[in-house]
Amino acid sequence: MKWSGKIVELYDLWWRRDTEAELPFWKNVTCEYFKKKRVKDHAPCIVELFSGTGRILIPVAQYLISELSDFQLKAVGLDFSAEMNAFFSEKVSRLDEGTRKKASFVTYELDLSSKDWTKVLGDLTVDIFIIPFNHLGLIGDPQAQENIVRNVSNYLVQGGLFILVDYNPQTRREEDKRQEKLFKWITADENNNRVLFNWRKSNPLDLQHRYAQITYCIECVEWKDGGLHVESFPMSMIIYYNSPEELDVLLSKYGLKVEKRLGGPKDIGNGKPDFLEKQSHSQTVIARKT
Repeated sequence: MKWSGKIVELYDLWWRRDTEAELPFWKNVTCEYFKKKRVKDHAPCIVELFSGTGRILIPVAQYLISELSDFQLKAVGLDFSAEMNAFFSEKVSRLDEGTRKKASFVTYELDLSSKDWTKVLGDLTVDIFIIPFNHLGLIGDPQAQENIVRNVSNYLVQGGLFILVDYNPQTRREEDKRQEKLFKWITADENNNRVLFNWRKSNPLDLQHRYAQITYCIECVEWKDGGLHVESFPMSMIIYYNSPEELDVLLSKYGLKVEKRLGGPKDIGNGKPDFLEKQSHSQTVIARKT
């Protein structure tokens, strides 16, 4: 999905509660890797796929350089959207000088479904690739998913990690038994003058073809001089599901061995039980290049 327009401005606010819940997981798993494997032969590097506004990558990079002594990091964001990348870069420009000296941030506009990422990444050496928020499924195409896994493997160092969150079909089947399910929550900005109502209408999971169509609608409600202003942003997307077994086969095909499969990062980050099949709508996979 290629985000553009007002939704880019609203994105961080829309996902703020999820970001706060997920960050402990991403900070801990990346920091643990670099503590165990102090990189000597190349600059440490993390690449986030579908990086958007940098809501995960920027705070993770800040955490790593604060926790690890004498640590210099290259943090790369890849996203379809030029507008998202611009927002990412604008956030980086507001970081303090000390952070920007220790963490080098760069973003690239890239069609992540493409077969070859060489024009963007060149000969980059990557320690960790991450895909938060089910984006592997949201790309909605099995061939595109395979292209992503192939490219990740090509750029990962031996022993490097590919950490991704994908929808878990076992629990999604239960959720999608009803043709429509409504979700709403309220979030305000720092000045308490903006509220987002978010809901989803979900068509049932097609078990034969492994996909479902999701329709989102976000309403932005703002208090302005002329009174209350409401703006709606409808979106539709196709999700292509992988069972744990199917995902294992795809990763293994490109030399990536699953070391751990957990529930959603929000559950893990908050210390809740990580019962994959019964309590989480996502499967979090930690795979290592062998």
